[in-house]
Amino acid sequence: MNVLPSTYGCTAGAFTYDNNGETAAIVFRTFDMLGKAEPGGKLTELDVKGVIIPSETNGEPLAYQSSAPDGSVGVQWQAKYGIVGFTCLDMMKEPVAGQNIAGLAFHANTLTTTKYQEVPPDQLQKALRVEQIGLWILSQFATCDEVTEALNDVYVWGDGMGPTDFAPRVHFFVADKYGARVGIEYINGELKTYPNVNMVTNDPPLNAQELNLRNYHNLNPYPLPAENVDGQEMPASFGCGMLGLPGDDSPVSRYVRGAKFIQFALPSTTAEESRRLAGELVGRMVVIKGMARQPDPKASDTVLYDSTEWAMINDIYNNVMAWWTPQQQRWQSVDMSKIDFSGKTPYKPIEIYRPDASMFIDVTDTLQTAAKGWWPFS
Repeated sequence: MNVLPSTYGCTAGAFTYDNNGETAAIVFRTFDMLGKAEPGGKLTELDVKGVIIPSETNGEPLAYQSSAPDGSVGVQWQAKYGIVGFTCLDMMKEPVAGQNIAGLAFHANTLTTTKYQEVPPDQLQKALRVEQIGLWILSQFATCDEVTEALNDVYVWGDGMGPTDFAPRVHFFVADKYGARVGIEYINGELKTYPNVNMVTNDPPLNAQELNLRNYHNLNPYPLPAENVDGQEMPASFGCGMLGLPGDDSPVSRYVRGAKFIQFALPSTTAEESRRLAGELVGRMVVIKGMARQPDPKASDTVLYDSTEWAMINDIYNNVMAWWTPQQQRWQSVDMSKIDFSGKTPYKPIEIYRPDASMFIDVTDTLQTAAKGWWPFS
Protein backbone atom coordinates (compact mmCIF):
# COMPACT_ATOMS: atom_id res chain seq x y z
CA MET A 1 0.00 0.00 0.00
CA ASN A 2 1.44 3.32 -1.06
CA VAL A 3 0.10 6.55 0.36
CA LEU A 4 2.55 9.41 0.14
CA PRO A 5 6.26 8.98 -0.51
CA SER A 6 8.47 10.69 2.03
CA THR A 7 9.72 13.07 -0.65
CA TYR A 8 6.38 14.85 -1.00
CA GLY A 9 6.24 18.22 0.70
CA CYS A 10 3.04 20.04 1.59
CA THR A 11 1.83 23.08 3.48
CA ALA A 12 -1.51 23.42 5.24
CA GLY A 13 -2.84 26.25 7.35
CA ALA A 14 -6.02 27.85 8.68
CA PHE A 15 -7.31 31.20 9.85
CA THR A 16 -10.64 32.57 11.00
CA TYR A 17 -12.81 35.57 10.23
CA ASP A 18 -15.82 37.22 11.85
CA ASN A 19 -18.97 36.17 10.04
CA ASN A 20 -21.66 38.47 11.46
CA GLY A 21 -20.51 37.84 15.01
CA GLU A 22 -19.79 34.14 14.51
CA THR A 23 -16.29 32.74 14.04
CA ALA A 24 -15.80 31.06 10.67
CA ALA A 25 -12.75 29.19 9.38
CA ILE A 26 -10.88 28.96 6.09
CA VAL A 27 -8.27 26.27 5.38
CA PHE A 28 -5.64 26.33 2.63
CA ARG A 29 -3.00 23.88 1.47
CA THR A 30 -0.44 23.10 -1.20
CA PHE A 31 0.62 19.66 -2.43
CA ASP A 32 4.22 19.49 -3.59
CA MET A 33 5.64 16.61 -5.58
CA LEU A 34 9.15 15.44 -6.32
CA GLY A 35 9.31 14.15 -9.87
CA LYS A 36 11.12 14.01 -13.18
CA ALA A 37 10.82 16.82 -15.68
CA GLU A 38 9.24 15.82 -18.97
CA PRO A 39 9.74 17.72 -22.25
CA GLY A 40 8.59 21.26 -21.76
CA GLY A 41 9.49 21.19 -18.08
CA LYS A 42 6.29 19.53 -16.89
CA LEU A 43 6.68 17.14 -13.97
CA THR A 44 5.40 13.59 -14.12
CA GLU A 45 2.03 13.86 -12.40
CA LEU A 46 0.26 11.56 -10.03
CA ASP A 47 -3.21 10.44 -11.02
CA VAL A 48 -4.87 12.93 -8.69
CA LYS A 49 -8.62 13.30 -8.98
CA GLY A 50 -11.37 15.01 -7.08
CA VAL A 51 -13.90 12.52 -5.72
CA ILE A 52 -17.41 12.90 -4.35
CA ILE A 53 -18.07 10.30 -1.66
CA PRO A 54 -21.71 9.81 -0.60
CA SER A 55 -22.85 9.12 2.93
CA GLU A 56 -25.57 6.64 1.95
CA THR A 57 -26.43 3.85 -0.43
CA ASN A 58 -29.98 2.62 -1.01
CA GLY A 59 -31.19 4.80 1.84
CA GLU A 60 -28.78 3.29 4.37
CA PRO A 61 -25.53 4.75 5.76
CA LEU A 62 -22.44 3.54 3.93
CA ALA A 63 -20.63 0.92 6.01
CA TYR A 64 -16.85 0.81 6.15
CA GLN A 65 -14.28 -1.44 7.73
CA SER A 66 -10.53 -1.37 8.07
CA SER A 67 -8.14 -4.26 8.53
CA ALA A 68 -5.74 -5.31 11.24
CA PRO A 69 -2.05 -6.17 10.71
CA ASP A 70 -2.88 -9.90 10.69
CA GLY A 71 -5.47 -9.45 7.94
CA SER A 72 -8.49 -9.71 10.21
CA VAL A 73 -11.26 -7.12 10.37
CA GLY A 74 -10.29 -3.94 12.18
CA VAL A 75 -12.42 -0.96 13.13
CA GLN A 76 -15.88 -0.74 11.56
CA TRP A 77 -18.02 2.36 11.18
CA GLN A 78 -20.94 3.92 9.33
CA ALA A 79 -20.83 7.16 7.38
CA LYS A 80 -22.71 10.23 8.56
CA TYR A 81 -21.43 12.88 6.15
CA GLY A 82 -20.74 13.25 2.46
CA ILE A 83 -17.21 14.16 1.37
CA VAL A 84 -15.45 16.00 -1.43
CA GLY A 85 -11.74 15.29 -1.50
CA PHE A 86 -8.63 14.60 -3.56
CA THR A 87 -7.19 11.13 -3.96
CA CYS A 88 -4.06 9.78 -5.63
CA LEU A 89 -5.81 7.06 -7.61
CA ASP A 90 -2.57 5.37 -8.65
CA MET A 91 -1.81 4.94 -4.95
CA MET A 92 -5.07 4.87 -3.01
CA LYS A 93 -8.77 5.66 -3.24
CA GLU A 94 -9.17 7.34 0.14
CA PRO A 95 -8.86 11.14 0.38
CA VAL A 96 -5.52 12.72 1.29
CA ALA A 97 -7.22 16.12 1.49
CA GLY A 98 -10.78 17.37 1.52
CA GLN A 99 -13.80 18.35 3.56
CA ASN A 100 -17.19 17.02 4.57
CA ILE A 101 -20.65 18.54 4.45
CA ALA A 102 -20.58 19.10 8.23
CA GLY A 103 -17.76 21.63 7.89
CA LEU A 104 -14.66 19.61 8.76
CA ALA A 105 -11.43 19.72 6.71
CA PHE A 106 -8.68 17.08 6.65
CA HIS A 107 -5.16 17.18 5.20
CA ALA A 108 -2.28 14.68 5.20
CA ASN A 109 1.30 15.95 4.94
CA THR A 110 4.58 14.06 4.83
CA LEU A 111 6.41 13.58 8.14
CA THR A 112 9.36 11.21 7.73
CA THR A 113 9.86 10.73 11.50
CA THR A 114 6.41 9.14 11.84
CA LYS A 115 6.11 5.77 13.57
CA TYR A 116 2.59 4.45 13.94
CA GLN A 117 1.05 2.51 16.79
CA GLU A 118 1.45 -1.14 17.61
CA VAL A 119 -1.90 -2.92 17.68
CA PRO A 120 -2.25 -5.14 20.78
CA PRO A 121 -3.30 -8.72 19.90
CA ASP A 122 -6.49 -8.34 21.93
CA GLN A 123 -7.41 -5.01 20.24
CA LEU A 124 -7.32 -5.99 16.58
CA GLN A 125 -10.95 -4.90 16.17
CA LYS A 126 -9.76 -1.32 16.83
CA ALA A 127 -7.06 -1.33 14.14
CA LEU A 128 -7.23 1.47 11.54
CA ARG A 129 -4.91 1.48 8.54
CA VAL A 130 -3.35 4.89 8.04
CA GLU A 131 -4.50 5.06 4.41
CA GLN A 132 -8.10 5.14 5.68
CA ILE A 133 -7.76 7.78 8.37
CA GLY A 134 -8.99 10.60 6.13
CA LEU A 135 -12.08 8.63 5.15
CA TRP A 136 -12.63 7.57 8.77
CA ILE A 137 -12.45 11.18 9.99
CA LEU A 138 -14.40 12.93 7.25
CA SER A 139 -17.21 10.39 7.01
CA GLN A 140 -18.02 10.50 10.74
CA PHE A 141 -17.03 13.69 12.51
CA ALA A 142 -18.06 17.35 12.51
CA THR A 143 -15.65 18.91 15.03
CA CYS A 144 -12.02 18.68 16.08
CA ASP A 145 -13.10 17.64 19.58
CA GLU A 146 -14.94 14.64 18.14
CA VAL A 147 -11.86 13.63 16.15
CA THR A 148 -9.49 13.99 19.08
CA GLU A 149 -11.73 11.93 21.35
CA ALA A 150 -12.28 9.18 18.77
CA LEU A 151 -8.56 8.81 18.03
CA ASN A 152 -8.11 7.48 21.57
CA ASP A 153 -10.34 4.52 20.68
CA VAL A 154 -8.41 3.26 17.64
CA TYR A 155 -4.90 2.08 16.85
CA VAL A 156 -3.53 3.65 13.68
CA TRP A 157 -1.02 1.38 12.00
CA GLY A 158 0.82 1.41 8.72
CA ASP A 159 4.32 -0.02 8.93
CA GLY A 160 5.20 -2.63 6.35
CA MET A 161 1.86 -2.55 4.54
CA GLY A 162 1.37 -3.71 0.99
CA PRO A 163 3.39 -5.63 -1.58
CA THR A 164 6.20 -3.05 -1.66
CA ASP A 165 6.55 -3.09 2.13
CA PHE A 166 6.37 0.69 1.91
CA ALA A 167 5.07 2.54 4.94
CA PRO A 168 3.54 6.00 4.54
CA ARG A 169 5.01 8.63 6.80
CA VAL A 170 2.43 11.37 7.28
CA HIS A 171 0.90 13.61 9.90
CA PHE A 172 -2.47 15.30 9.74
CA PHE A 173 -4.18 18.67 10.03
CA VAL A 174 -7.87 18.88 10.90
CA ALA A 175 -9.99 22.03 11.21
CA ASP A 176 -13.69 22.61 11.80
CA LYS A 177 -15.85 25.42 10.52
CA TYR A 178 -15.94 27.29 13.82
CA GLY A 179 -12.16 27.72 13.98
CA ALA A 180 -10.92 24.79 16.07
CA ARG A 181 -7.78 23.11 14.72
CA VAL A 182 -5.67 20.14 15.68
CA GLY A 183 -2.41 18.66 14.43
CA ILE A 184 -2.16 14.87 14.69
CA GLU A 185 1.10 12.93 14.72
CA TYR A 186 2.36 9.47 15.58
CA ILE A 187 5.82 9.67 17.11
CA ASN A 188 7.62 6.59 18.45
CA GLY A 189 4.36 4.68 18.31
CA GLU A 190 2.40 7.21 20.36
CA LEU A 191 -0.45 9.51 19.39
CA LYS A 192 0.38 13.21 19.73
CA THR A 193 -2.23 15.93 19.28
CA TYR A 194 -1.56 19.66 19.08
CA PRO A 195 -4.70 21.78 19.56
CA ASN A 196 -4.97 25.20 17.93
CA VAL A 197 -1.93 25.00 15.65
CA ASN A 198 -2.57 27.05 12.53
CA MET A 199 0.18 25.60 10.32
CA VAL A 200 1.41 22.14 9.35
CA THR A 201 4.23 21.52 6.88
CA ASN A 202 6.63 18.56 7.07
CA ASP A 203 9.65 17.66 9.21
CA PRO A 204 10.40 18.17 12.04
CA PRO A 205 7.39 17.30 14.23
CA LEU A 206 5.06 20.06 15.36
CA ASN A 207 6.51 20.50 18.84
CA ALA A 208 9.89 21.33 17.28
CA GLN A 209 8.27 23.63 14.71
CA GLU A 210 6.49 25.56 17.45
CA LEU A 211 9.70 25.80 19.47
CA ASN A 212 11.59 27.15 16.46
CA LEU A 213 8.84 29.70 15.82
CA ARG A 214 9.82 31.43 19.07
CA ASN A 215 13.04 32.53 17.37
CA TYR A 216 10.95 34.85 15.18
CA HIS A 217 8.85 36.62 17.82
CA ASN A 218 10.71 39.86 17.06
CA LEU A 219 9.33 40.00 13.51
CA ASN A 220 6.50 42.46 12.99
CA PRO A 221 4.98 44.50 10.15
CA TYR A 222 6.33 47.85 11.34
CA PRO A 223 9.57 49.44 10.09
CA LEU A 224 12.59 49.94 12.29
CA PRO A 225 13.18 53.49 13.57
CA ALA A 226 15.26 55.84 11.44
CA GLU A 227 18.95 56.19 12.27
CA ASN A 228 21.14 59.28 12.20
CA VAL A 229 24.33 58.66 10.24
CA ASP A 230 26.86 61.53 10.17
CA GLY A 231 24.11 64.03 10.76
CA GLN A 232 21.85 62.62 8.06
CA GLU A 233 18.67 60.84 9.01
CA MET A 234 18.40 57.47 7.27
CA PRO A 235 14.85 56.09 7.35
CA ALA A 236 14.41 52.35 7.40
CA SER A 237 13.00 50.65 4.34
CA PHE A 238 9.30 49.89 4.26
CA GLY A 239 8.66 46.32 5.42
CA CYS A 240 12.00 45.88 7.14
CA GLY A 241 10.27 44.83 10.35
CA MET A 242 10.05 41.41 8.73
CA LEU A 243 13.77 41.28 7.99
CA GLY A 244 14.84 37.71 8.68
CA LEU A 245 11.58 36.07 7.63
CA PRO A 246 12.68 32.82 5.93
CA GLY A 247 12.08 32.77 2.20
CA ASP A 248 13.34 29.33 1.19
CA ASP A 249 11.12 26.32 0.53
CA SER A 250 12.20 24.10 3.41
CA PRO A 251 9.42 22.85 5.72
CA VAL A 252 10.75 24.85 8.68
CA SER A 253 10.82 28.07 6.66
CA ARG A 254 7.37 27.49 5.18
CA TYR A 255 6.04 26.93 8.68
CA VAL A 256 7.46 30.20 10.01
CA ARG A 257 6.45 32.15 6.93
CA GLY A 258 2.88 30.86 7.01
CA ALA A 259 2.49 31.45 10.74
CA LYS A 260 3.66 35.06 10.42
CA PHE A 261 1.45 35.77 7.42
CA ILE A 262 -1.57 34.42 9.29
CA GLN A 263 -0.62 36.41 12.38
CA PHE A 264 -0.32 39.78 10.66
CA ALA A 265 -2.61 39.63 7.62
CA LEU A 266 -5.47 42.09 8.01
CA PRO A 267 -8.54 40.20 9.22
CA SER A 268 -11.21 39.47 6.67
CA THR A 269 -14.83 40.43 7.19
CA THR A 270 -16.53 38.35 4.51
CA ALA A 271 -16.23 34.87 3.04
CA GLU A 272 -15.10 36.27 -0.31
CA GLU A 273 -12.34 38.35 1.30
CA SER A 274 -11.22 35.28 3.25
CA ARG A 275 -11.06 33.16 0.13
CA ARG A 276 -8.91 35.80 -1.56
CA LEU A 277 -6.61 35.93 1.47
CA ALA A 278 -6.31 32.14 1.40
CA GLY A 279 -5.36 32.37 -2.27
CA GLU A 280 -2.68 34.94 -1.46
CA LEU A 281 -1.32 32.68 1.30
CA VAL A 282 -1.18 29.77 -1.14
CA GLY A 283 0.83 31.99 -3.49
CA ARG A 284 3.39 32.58 -0.75
CA MET A 285 3.77 28.83 -0.19
CA VAL A 286 3.94 27.60 -3.79
CA VAL A 287 7.24 25.89 -4.67
CA ILE A 288 8.37 27.05 -8.11
CA LYS A 289 9.70 24.27 -10.32
CA GLY A 290 13.48 24.30 -10.24
CA MET A 291 13.91 26.00 -6.86
CA ALA A 292 14.24 22.66 -5.06
CA ARG A 293 15.96 19.70 -6.72
CA GLN A 294 18.02 16.62 -5.94
CA PRO A 295 19.73 13.76 -7.79
CA ASP A 296 17.57 10.71 -8.37
CA PRO A 297 18.95 7.97 -6.08
CA LYS A 298 17.82 5.38 -8.64
CA ALA A 299 19.39 7.09 -11.67
CA SER A 300 22.52 9.18 -11.18
CA ASP A 301 22.04 11.05 -14.46
CA THR A 302 18.50 12.19 -13.56
CA VAL A 303 17.50 15.20 -11.48
CA LEU A 304 14.29 15.23 -9.48
CA TYR A 305 12.44 18.52 -9.10
CA ASP A 306 10.10 19.49 -6.30
CA SER A 307 7.20 21.77 -7.17
CA THR A 308 3.64 22.51 -6.17
CA GLU A 309 1.26 20.34 -8.20
CA TRP A 310 -2.02 21.65 -6.81
CA ALA A 311 -3.46 23.74 -4.03
CA MET A 312 -6.77 23.71 -2.19
CA ILE A 313 -8.96 26.12 -0.24
CA ASN A 314 -11.61 24.78 2.13
CA ASP A 315 -14.30 27.34 2.92
CA ILE A 316 -15.73 24.89 5.42
CA TYR A 317 -18.16 27.36 6.96
CA ASN A 318 -19.90 27.81 3.60
CA ASN A 319 -19.35 24.27 2.27
CA VAL A 320 -17.24 25.39 -0.69
CA MET A 321 -14.05 23.63 -1.81
CA ALA A 322 -11.73 25.16 -4.41
CA TRP A 323 -8.53 24.04 -6.13
CA TRP A 324 -5.75 25.50 -8.24
CA THR A 325 -3.03 24.06 -10.45
CA PRO A 326 0.01 25.84 -11.89
CA GLN A 327 -1.11 24.85 -15.38
CA GLN A 328 -4.36 26.76 -15.14
CA GLN A 329 -3.59 29.45 -12.53
CA ARG A 330 -7.29 29.96 -11.87
CA TRP A 331 -9.36 28.66 -8.98
CA GLN A 332 -12.15 26.17 -9.65
CA SER A 333 -14.70 25.31 -6.98
CA VAL A 334 -17.66 23.16 -6.03
CA ASP A 335 -20.55 24.16 -3.77
CA MET A 336 -21.16 21.11 -1.59
CA SER A 337 -24.63 22.31 -0.61
CA LYS A 338 -25.69 21.59 -4.21
CA ILE A 339 -24.31 18.03 -4.28
CA ASP A 340 -26.47 14.95 -3.70
CA PHE A 341 -24.65 12.80 -1.12
CA SER A 342 -27.48 10.26 -0.86
CA GLY A 343 -25.76 7.92 -3.31
CA LYS A 344 -28.66 8.18 -5.76
CA THR A 345 -26.59 10.35 -8.10
CA PRO A 346 -23.16 8.86 -8.93
CA TYR A 347 -20.53 11.42 -9.85
CA LYS A 348 -17.51 10.89 -12.06
CA PRO A 349 -14.08 11.87 -10.68
CA ILE A 350 -13.24 15.54 -11.06
CA GLU A 351 -10.37 16.23 -13.45
CA ILE A 352 -8.25 18.77 -11.60
CA TYR A 353 -5.46 19.02 -14.19
CA ARG A 354 -6.50 20.98 -17.27
CA PRO A 355 -3.31 21.47 -19.29
CA ASP A 356 -5.28 22.87 -22.23
CA ALA A 357 -6.76 25.69 -20.15
CA SER A 358 -5.22 29.13 -20.60
CA MET A 359 -4.25 31.14 -17.54
CA PHE A 360 -5.23 34.32 -19.41
CA ILE A 361 -8.78 35.51 -19.98
CA ASP A 362 -8.82 37.36 -23.29
CA VAL A 363 -11.01 40.46 -22.90
CA THR A 364 -10.09 42.06 -26.24
CA ASP A 365 -13.58 41.48 -27.64
CA THR A 366 -15.14 43.28 -24.67
CA LEU A 367 -13.27 46.55 -25.23
CA GLN A 368 -15.61 49.47 -25.83
CA THR A 369 -15.08 52.68 -27.75
CA ALA A 370 -15.24 55.99 -25.92
CA ALA A 371 -16.14 59.53 -26.87
CA LYS A 372 -13.37 61.75 -28.21
CA GLY A 373 -11.63 63.94 -25.72
CA TRP A 374 -11.85 61.71 -22.66
CA TRP A 375 -8.09 61.02 -22.84
CA PRO A 376 -6.15 64.22 -22.05
CA PHE A 377 -3.53 63.56 -24.75
CA SER A 378 -5.96 62.77 -27.57
